[in-house]
Amino acid sequence: MENKTVFISYCHKDVTKDWIVKLATKLGEHGINCIVDIYDLHLGQDLNYFMEQIKNVDKVLILLGKNYQEKANDRKGGVGTETQIISNEVYNDVEQTKFIPIVISKNEEGNAYLPYYLETRLYTDFSDNILFAKNFEEVVRQIFDFPKNERPPVINAVKKTDDENKDQKEERYKNKPNINIIQNLWSKSPYYALVNDSETILDFIPNPSYFMFIPSKVYFHFENGECRSILTLSPISYNVIEEQIVTGSTKNVIVKSNLPSNFAAKKGERDIISNVLSQDKDFQVSVSTYPFLVIISEVEYSYHNNIYKDILLSTPLQTVKINEKMFGHIKEYLLDNYKHEVYLPVDSSSIYEKAQEQVISAFKEGAVNQTFFGGKEGGYGFVLKEINRLITPIDPMKS
Repeated sequence: MENKTVFISYCHKDVTKDWIVKLATKLGEHGINCIVDIYDLHLGQDLNYFMEQIKNVDKVLILLGKNYQEKANDRKGGVGTETQIISNEVYNDVEQTKFIPIVISKNEEGNAYLPYYLETRLYTDFSDNILFAKNFEEVVRQIFDFPKNERPPVINAVKKTDDENKDQKEERYKNKPNINIIQNLWSKSPYYALVNDSETILDFIPNPSYFMFIPSKVYFHFENGECRSILTLSPISYNVIEEQIVTGSTKNVIVKSNLPSNFAAKKGERDIISNVLSQDKDFQVSVSTYPFLVIISEVEYSYHNNIYKDILLSTPLQTVKINEKMFGHIKEYLLDNYKHEVYLPVDSSSIYEKAQEQVISAFKEGAVNQTFFGGKEGGYGFVLKEINRLITPIDPMKS
């Protein structure tokens, strides 16, 4: 995704400078540049020119408090000038999504301070720390026009016979390779394998390379029942593979990679390793390590003398294809966090337990390991969030 730029419209009497810095910093961590007076307005500059930048940004965040409401309604000061620019666009386009109302304080009855021109508009709520944490992702999504709930596709209402569906499926599998990675970690001899699920014969046997990670998540459980998580990926060296078997076939199993027994795990929630790190009246922090692998492989293969390349991301639940840009972000994450590699235990103990201990230690050390938890200027292109969605809300460990 390309970086976005937002203008922050607010009243100084409603919020502290530290709060604005906090908001701008968090937005910056997600690839969002903020135009806000504390950074972009200097002595001698034209106030109107500064405020007219509202017309050129991707989105405008309107921070709504009591003083902002009063100045907007009375068209007073800088807020009044910004309101004239904003309200004109809001009134002229009932479907606009450029201006995002954010409530930062409420009256004694719990009602939001909304200017007249925003009274019928949907807003999000940042009026306390819990709501800030809960709703921040929603704002980031709207800035990138990346909806949380995507509309399901509408299928053409033409009923096909069972024979037609079967013929189409057979033709698809006959005429196109379907490269996949399967994991079988639920035995004393764990392994994963590169397979071709179709009947297509490739021109030659692929020679894949793999990036392997153990996924862990830091959970934030809030008092209101909401739960947020941050995914981390602990690298695993390619050298842990005990044996790599090339079957000689380009159908079914092509290459099988045998792993040490340290990678064995039962298929079920009981083998997920969890620890509570802290708890108070507002929220609880815990860490969970999942006993399986996230495997990423760049596979180049030939079919009918044409060269193809698939970049595959595998969990026990599914294998998906990712693009070059996402793959680049994953390699960047690996480069920044190679020091968190989990080495094979010298005894027969679980490598997942060792990963859990390392993640907990890294989290407790805080800022020195910021990139391990996705905290980098510009972020990693939302790649950790995308992989997180492949692991939750449906737990791959459930049968």
